[in-house]
Amino acid sequence: MENRNILNYGHSFFTAAQMELLSILNLKMSDSEVRELKVVLADFVAKLAQRKIDQLDDLGLLPSEAELQNAHYRTSYR
Repeated sequence: MENRNILNYGHSFFTAAQMELLSILNLKMSDSEVRELKVVLADFVAKLAQRKIDQLDDLGLLPSEAELQNAHYRTSYR
């Protein structure tokens, strides 16, 4: 049985986005193309994270710079 049959069995454990990425990764790529794809994906994830952070900031759910400067988040090991 081919991987394609397993992945498209009807009730997959993967989301639609994961399935799309798996279909892209099924292409034959050189090592340099794989590295380029990793850079593109890392950039996308960084931009997505920044958008989420900006949304939290817009909602006032992030601490201010002053609060962060005076914060002590270290764990006490005493």
